[in-house]
Amino acid sequence: MKQIEKDKLIETVQRKIEKRGIPINVRTGGNVEAAEWVKKLLDECAEVDEPSGVIDIDGKDKCPVCKHTVGTSGFYCKYCGNQLRAVIF
Repeated sequence: MKQIEKDKLIETVQRKIEKRGIPINVRTGGNVEAAEWVKKLLDECAEVDEPSGVIDIDGKDKCPVCKHTVGTSGFYCKYCGNQLRAVIF
């Protein structure tokens, strides 16, 4: 996660808490209840990048954003950083 993405996530969570409040009693609620609430809030706020794939131009795999040749196995474009393929471990 890049610093700018982290800052955006923190700002979004802060705005949602300011707008909605905290729906649990922090004094008597258990840690599990608080953890589940935080997880649900982060699931709402976090964005997952979907791979854009590659385009075939003149028989070469190219990035659909910047049109540079990226090869057949790269997960990210080394020129613009666009996610080309899903990273599976």
